[in-house]
Amino acid sequence: MLRRFLTVVPIALLAFQAGPTDTATRNIQTMTELTREPGGERLGLLSQGLPVTILEQNERWTRVQIEGWVATADVEGAPGEALPIPTPVPPAPAPAAASSSLSGSIFVVHEGKTLVGSSTTVRLVRDAEGTKARVAVLRGGCIEKHESLMQEAARLKKLMDSAMKQEDASAAFTKFDEAKWARRDVIDKLKSHDAECTRQMDEALARSEAARVLANDGGGFAFPDVAPGDYLLATWVDAGQTRFVWEVAVTLRPGERLVRDLTNTNLSHSTAIPTYK
Repeated sequence: MLRRFLTVVPIALLAFQAGPTDTATRNIQTMTELTREPGGERLGLLSQGLPVTILEQNERWTRVQIEGWVATADVEGAPGEALPIPTPVPPAPAPAAASSSLSGSIFVVHEGKTLVGSSTTVRLVRDAEGTKARVAVLRGGCIEKHESLMQEAARLKKLMDSAMKQEDASAAFTKFDEAKWARRDVIDKLKSHDAECTRQMDEALARSEAARVLANDGGGFAFPDVAPGDYLLATWVDAGQTRFVWEVAVTLRPGERLVRDLTNTNLSHSTAIPTYK
């Protein structure tokens, strides 16, 4: 059996000088944070397309009402029973002064869709500036050679096409086959080169790795016990023919609980995933 419930959660703060509005139902345009008060504690994420009822609104913030269902078994008290007044749960003790924590979610809006980084490896890397510089140098060299091999493959493809336009059929097939096999060799070199580049950049990150975690199905990740300091938060998400890469510098102060989502706003770069044809 299901029990219907209604929850009213403010998504933001500031005095609502505009006052209450006429209630109206709207859809969330893109995945967004749900907070207890404007700029306050995060309660979760609202998915794109979720219907909400607007209660109050001004230029910066909107107070919304969400309606939905949960399993009765997950609600305290059986059906028909008077529900007890909940006892406030004391806040969890703050981590020791020498320990900090970092958490967040991975999601990016691409071509009108919200992509979630589920089951994605997330690294926390020491020596943020040095590691980022080393990876950038490796990436630059890899891109240069990749483009050179791609140009050679394109040149040989043109030779294959032009060979078949010759009047002498025997010579045409000979030149076509020569260009075809030469192009296959180039494509094999391209595959090996790209795989080696991925390995080298992975190794550069692992060399200074402080910790790594696997994001959950909703793209959420957490490093619960981290020494204070400067780090690089590194991961990537492949979606279709595009790879989205984050290499985000973060500073953790003693005892700090930092939330840092990886989204379009702090995306380091995106690149096309190569196809080998």
